Amino acid sequence: MPLSSLTLFFYSFRIPNTAYRKGELIMQPETAYIFPGQGSQYLGMGHEFYDHFEIAAFVFYRANRLLNREFEKIIFGKIPDKFRDRVSHVDELGIKRGLKTHLDKQVQIATYISSWAAFSVFRERLEEEKLSLKPVVMAGHSFGEYTALTAAEGMNYDTGLQLVNQRQSIMTSCAKDIDGGLVAIINKNRDITQEDVRNITYYAGREILHIALYNSPKQNVFGGKSKNIGAAKQLLKESEFRAIDLPVLGPWHTPLMVVASDNLKKYIEEKEFSFKKLETPIIANTLTDDNIDPKTITHPDEIKEELIHQLDHPVLWAQTIKKMVEEYKIKRILIFGPGKITQKIINDEYPDVRVCRIEDLDTLEETMYEIKYPGRKKEEPSEDTQPLDE
Repeated sequence: MPLSSLTLFFYSFRIPNTAYRKGELIMQPETAYIFPGQGSQYLGMGHEFYDHFEIAAFVFYRANRLLNREFEKIIFGKIPDKFRDRVSHVDELGIKRGLKTHLDKQVQIATYISSWAAFSVFRERLEEEKLSLKPVVMAGHSFGEYTALTAAEGMNYDTGLQLVNQRQSIMTSCAKDIDGGLVAIINKNRDITQEDVRNITYYAGREILHIALYNSPKQNVFGGKSKNIGAAKQLLKESEFRAIDLPVLGPWHTPLMVVASDNLKKYIEEKEFSFKKLETPIIANTLTDDNIDPKTITHPDEIKEELIHQLDHPVLWAQTIKKMVEEYKIKRILIFGPGKITQKIINDEYPDVRVCRIEDLDTLEETMYEIKYPGRKKEEPSEDTQPLDE
């Protein structure tokens, strides 16, 4: 006997990755959630959500109260017209360069707040539209992992604010004693091999740089002391690689940050932060099962280990996306917060995976349409254009 419309409507709340429309259950493709890290930020991110959704405004309000700051001014701060052209320059990595602002000094906590606001707005919209969507897996790039852990209910938002704020402070303090940084190495013609990595990190038998982030098959980031970065860039001038300095304060995710890792461990233990088992598994940035492939984590002890381990070990981002697509069979990825750079990296390598961003009103509506009508382009004519809740 066919199920009644009322029964189908009821099941749409009980069966993961389903939606109800005109007497039928609409199945969703395997979906992953991603949260961006440093390099994705820009002045004004999240402003539209703040203006139009109470839940987003509350996310900012809560951060202001807990950390005694005005994040609206930090994240939405206005730039004088005469400096605007200096802020709008975007380099070939997609990173906005230009005038220094308060956002540069607090980029980690600012992006955490903006991404959580975007996720909160999206979650509220799903409830309003009577949609059920449960991701197969999640991940976060660098400190974006804290937002992923919050979304997966491994910790609450207040804990995330305290941890990200302290992480930022610890890393900045540690960097002052190092005089180091990060440099992106790009080869647009072919994938970067492990032999390339060894050749770049070692010179005359001496390790002068450390691999910090495997961002994509054609882009790796290396960290080290400033003099060694300069020497490596000079050596690469006549090679097939491009070297681009990144606007960061220190050699993140390298062994040079071991003091920061130790200090974060002390902070977590002194404050007695407790983590919960994850409702959705997360592919870790740096923990591995075999020293090659990133590990999928769910247990509270793994969360603590990963957060500490992450500061002085390389981020396996290219391997994370590969694991999502090949092992978890992900067909669609949603990015929460400033996600243009992350979207481009994934689209270039996996053109068959649908990548949606949720960072402003337009991208929110585009993503909601994709969830209501999976795989359908918005401009395509259709006889069925009724909302899912009718």
